Amino acid sequence: MDPLAQARHNSAYYLRKAQAAAQRAEGATAEELFTLSSCWRSLALCALLQDADVDTFAGHLCRSAQARRVLLELGSRSSVKPQLLCCTRDPGFCAALAAGHLGLAVDIAARSPTRHFQGVEYEDDFLFFHFMHRLLLEPEGVNEQTRLLERWTQVEQGRPSANFEVCVALNEKAPRAFTAAFELFIDTRREQLQGYTQRMGFNPELNATEGKVFIEGLAVLRLAELQGLPTRPSYDFIPALARVPPGDRPLSLNAWRGD
Repeated sequence: MDPLAQARHNSAYYLRKAQAAAQRAEGATAEELFTLSSCWRSLALCALLQDADVDTFAGHLCRSAQARRVLLELGSRSSVKPQLLCCTRDPGFCAALAAGHLGLAVDIAARSPTRHFQGVEYEDDFLFFHFMHRLLLEPEGVNEQTRLLERWTQVEQGRPSANFEVCVALNEKAPRAFTAAFELFIDTRREQLQGYTQRMGFNPELNATEGKVFIEGLAVLRLAELQGLPTRPSYDFIPALARVPPGDRPLSLNAWRGD
């Protein structure tokens, strides 16, 4: 079985197990919700890559986001491991943006942690996602975004990353700067994937899904659209087929659970 087919088979298996567990009276655990969010995102990519099915791609991304929202709600009223709550391991926020479901993206942004978990995630990685949260929640909150970028500059100690540069361009609504920064963003993704294939922990299934379509890149492009910035129809790792038009898809509240 090729890695993409294996990814689909395994994701569907773990999804069914987690959905069955979620039917308990006490509901799903944080671990099960994280699994559900991750599996829906993986299955979304499989639908796009194997079947060119854009509707299923977008619908499954929304289900990933729904599960993430439920996980964050659970974290607000009970103790949840920071590894499951941290922004840098969130499958759902960028999934919602990629699917064009701004309502879900806003819900996740509003419920997400506002500080990084020391020892669990790097602060500069956290700031990338936190900046996107704030930009979506308060698009005119220039002072807050600028404050985050200043902190990010301190964290990176004068060595700005591609993530930082693309967020600066978003904040400034600068078309030329965004075009250049986004190209660097894609180049960095390519380098990361090339390095990943050489690592001991290389996962062929992950490479066959996340390595082929850049969900975080789609999320950044969605924010660029909201900022009025011009974008191209496609990029490396971002096929035109994956550019879903915006719109809050009609899903049942518990579609993530299979209801």
